[in-house]
Amino acid sequence: MSLTNSQSRSALPTVMVCIKHYWPGVRAGGPVQTLLNLTSRLHSRINFLVFTTNSDLGSETEYQGIAPDCWSQTENAQVFYAKRATLNITKVQRVLKHNRYDVLYLNSFFEPYFGLLPLWLRRLNLIPRRHLVIAARGQFAPSALSIKPLRKRACLWLTKLSGALKDVRWQASSQAEAEQITRAVGTQAEIIVAPNLARPQPSRISSGTAPREPGTLRVVAIGRISRMKNVTGMLEILRRVNSRINFTFFGPREDLAYWEECSQLLKVLPANITAAFETEIPSARVPEVLQRAELLLQPSLGENFGQSIIEALMEGVPVLTSDRTPWNALESAGAGWSLPLENLDAFARVIDQVAAMSADQHAALRRNAFAYGGAIAADPALTEKNYELLARVAA
Repeated sequence: MSLTNSQSRSALPTVMVCIKHYWPGVRAGGPVQTLLNLTSRLHSRINFLVFTTNSDLGSETEYQGIAPDCWSQTENAQVFYAKRATLNITKVQRVLKHNRYDVLYLNSFFEPYFGLLPLWLRRLNLIPRRHLVIAARGQFAPSALSIKPLRKRACLWLTKLSGALKDVRWQASSQAEAEQITRAVGTQAEIIVAPNLARPQPSRISSGTAPREPGTLRVVAIGRISRMKNVTGMLEILRRVNSRINFTFFGPREDLAYWEECSQLLKVLPANITAAFETEIPSARVPEVLQRAELLLQPSLGENFGQSIIEALMEGVPVLTSDRTPWNALESAGAGWSLPLENLDAFARVIDQVAAMSADQHAALRRNAFAYGGAIAADPALTEKNYELLARVAA
């Protein structure tokens, strides 16, 4: 379960990443793409070791062509794909104890095997006490903490009481998330704001979209079917729209009980709304899907980043989201809207407004979205903040 010296690039700082799902999985959404973007941007400066499982979110099927319980070389990282069926405390301890690394980087706090367990193993000195960084990934947002709140509050209280968080450095993707971490963990928390990274933007807006037809609109949403994504809110918004809408949602049914609630709302959509729910799509196909869309609808209950939002902007797709994400400058950039969830009628009015646009008006909106997304994706300061987060800790 350990790497040989020849496999390790010993001159670089080494970061051990713990994440439950990783490439080639597609169902876990933003965190996987965020880590892929991070390793793509920084693999020449940091040696990444990724400890993960060998199957996708909600699936018992193992990845084909990938040997489990050993290290595999991928394009930008060395990855240990643990066999899910035999994953246990001992295996986690062995991987984290018998490999050399400078920083332990947890991509969840509440995840049992890839968040809490490494934290407690380190606290009990059962693995080397390396520098520790935890990416909160939106888990301390009020809307996230409101899901199974007693369990999460008890877990957080016990972990703080044990002293396991005493020398943790927290990654926040925005100042708003930094404030959420402070409220959850305490004012003594050391927090570094290092925004999530995006993939490189295409050189120009795709011309692959069908011609504009005023009075109609192709609306898309990408994510998991879960309460945090507020899919019922999407459907409630669409019920209030007067224009002809072709709505497509791409993503796995993570919460089946919640999907039943969505199904009931689907039955009462008006005749002017055509809605389809498709399965998850590989990240490589996301640009293709977005190029056919005229608006991204994302009324989330909370996002620490919003991977689908930056993906849409980089393809020149305007975004309609809630004010509970970091994307509150969309309207000032002429690239979209961020609205309060307390007023679903306002969401519907924006959709009708975009549907009524002429081809020239919508093209101008798309150009603004493309420029805004591109400026963020290409900002070298964001890459440097992520490098400093990990390399400074390693030093």
